[in-house]
Amino acid sequence: MSLTAIFLITLSFTVLWYGLEELYEVLDSVLEEKKKNFKF
Repeated sequence: MSLTAIFLITLSFTVLWYGLEELYEVLDSVLEEKKKNFKF
């Protein structure tokens, strides 16, 4: 494997990971809002 390939794979995994974390935070805040509105 070339260094470029390893770098690209690492980069894509990092982007994916941060993307997922952002998504979870957004979903979490959306759920919190819904809980406030509906008073579960």
